This record gives sequence, structure tokens and C-alpha cells, in this order.
Amino acid sequence: MAAHSTFALMQDADEGAIAAARAGHAPDDARLGALYCFARALVARRGHISQAETRALMNAGYSSAAVLEVVAQVGCTTLANLTHNISDAPLDAAFEPQAWARAAA
Repeated sequence: MAAHSTFALMQDADEGAIAAARAGHAPDDARLGALYCFARALVARRGHISQAETRALMNAGYSSAAVLEVVAQVGCTTLANLTHNISDAPLDAAFEPQAWARAAA
């Protein structure tokens, strides 16, 4: 989460949208919110997305190519996260300001 937040900030992403996503909430911006909801559903249901969910993302202004980009990015991020979790590597100093810990259940 720290790396992703840092990279988003480097691209001038809206800090409120980043904070919302980090807190587990969809951003207020409708387009970003649709992307957030689609990506969360994609991960939670391991790719078993309904046509309605895909249409909702496309109705928010994303193309079919963008849908596939989301799938590809989720795959790459999953691989990176699994590798990090196995390696237990320390967080790079550049990402420390965005360090994150999962809230207790």
C-alpha cells in the first residue's frame, strides 16, 4: 500500500481519493469510485465479475481496453504482493511516509 500510495502522489493523484482508498472506501469522484469498486470486486471474487459490474465501469467512462488493463494490473500487483509477503523485505525508506498496516478485524 505504501508504494502504491507514494506512486499515486508522485503522479499528483487527489490526496482525498488516496486516503479514501487506504481507508477501504470508494473515492468521492464517480469515475475513480467506479474503478475502485471494480478492482475491489475483481480481487475479492478472484475475477468472477458480473457483466453488470463491467458495464458499470464502462458507463463511468472506461473502455474495454481499460477493463483489461485493470485485470493486468491486479495480476501484477498480486504477484508483487505475494513475493513481498514471502520475502518479508523491509519497506524502502522512500515509502516510509505512506507506511500502512491493516486495521485489526
